[in-house]
Amino acid sequence: MFVEFLTVSGWIFWVAVTLIALLAAFMSAEEAHSEAVVVVVVALLGVTFFTDAFDGQRVSWLVTLFFVHLFLGVCWATKKWYDFSVDERDRLYDVYDRAAPSDNFSPARTGSREEYARRHKPAAADNKARITNWMLLWPLSVLWWSTTIPRRFVAWVYERLSGVFDRITDKVFSG
Repeated sequence: MFVEFLTVSGWIFWVAVTLIALLAAFMSAEEAHSEAVVVVVVALLGVTFFTDAFDGQRVSWLVTLFFVHLFLGVCWATKKWYDFSVDERDRLYDVYDRAAPSDNFSPARTGSREEYARRHKPAAADNKARITNWMLLWPLSVLWWSTTIPRRFVAWVYERLSGVFDRITDKVFSG
């Protein structure tokens, strides 16, 4: 059984790899980025040194795969940073809009909401761990992101139909 685990073709090996990937994806989604990196690095070292996964492979292929992985990670991190910035801007707009204008400490007293958002915009230097983990753990981030597609689709359909539901309610209660 142990020998079967050490062969990449064994089903036990792939169950273990799948569980490790899911654990790392969950940890990454829960903002436990450094722990997720440790899990992935330990798993990759284990696969490299204790299985036959890379038997007969040239080191040049591994180096090439590493740089391809890094390039795709930079592309993914750029997309994620844009999405993060848009979400943060929208969150700051909500903070500005919900503040009571009569409150002396209200953000509404400090100018327009665009000015407020510009003053509190996120900086890449303050999010170094987040960005580097998007670069290194991009396969797990993509996996987690893809599981949100059905939820985002249902939210999109709801937004398109909410007006219809309101009109139905208005018609029923109009008498």
